[in-house]
Amino acid sequence: MKQLSSLKKAQTFLEFIDDLKLSIRHPQNKKRIFIIVEGKFDVRLYKNFYKKEKYEIREVAGGCSDLERAVEILSQESKQFIGIRDADFHHLEGTKPNCENVFLTDTSCAETMCLKSDKVILRIINENNLENDIEEFRSSCLQRIKFIGYARWYQYRSKLNLNFGFLKNHEKIELSKENFIDELLERSPKVEVQREELLTEIEKLIDEKHDLFLLCNGHDLVSIIYKEASNTEANRPKGEIELILRDYAKEDFEKTNLYKSVMEKLK
Repeated sequence: MKQLSSLKKAQTFLEFIDDLKLSIRHPQNKKRIFIIVEGKFDVRLYKNFYKKEKYEIREVAGGCSDLERAVEILSQESKQFIGIRDADFHHLEGTKPNCENVFLTDTSCAETMCLKSDKVILRIINENNLENDIEEFRSSCLQRIKFIGYARWYQYRSKLNLNFGFLKNHEKIELSKENFIDELLERSPKVEVQREELLTEIEKLIDEKHDLFLLCNGHDLVSIIYKEASNTEANRPKGEIELILRDYAKEDFEKTNLYKSVMEKLK
């Protein structure tokens, strides 16, 4: 079954490549730039900044590794292809994508990039009747999930295949360090690491100088914001908070290194 799934994934990837190769041959696409992104949120977000007259946003199935592979293959066909992917831990590690036509978000991901905007945070505060200052609210939310960020970074470095899936339940987003580790190991039965060893290795990464926007995961940040908002009378669905992220303004995006790097490349 796993082998069949892998074959289907490979077939889907090849179909994606073939479709884009055909697309650039169409007369209407002679000067169009194709921007390949990781997910549906990214498609909806970047469509706000790259208009369809000049650009087309395409989602690749399979995440950042397939995105980089797709851009590398397609760049051999034409200069009309670039990729935008979540930086994940590249900035903290001081590394870059393997493909020069793939560009990174300034923060860990598209969601955290949006949540760095004061306008987005202010709308979340106002629409959920929260009594917080913008910076106080944002800083508090980041601090509350930073240990999870360090755990995810350790996973990135160690390749232990830890299962963070339980964090989709926002009630689990704010466990104590010890309870979080216990839950993580319980969900990762094939990972051979002792509880104290894992806790120690994660804590070795902690440094107060780290920029939490480079460390923390966007889905975790949305979850803690949702948890905070769900304690108010507004009690909005999590999806509505995610919708607010799409209000990220073009003028904010145009200040990012991501935007400037892409436009420099496309000159």
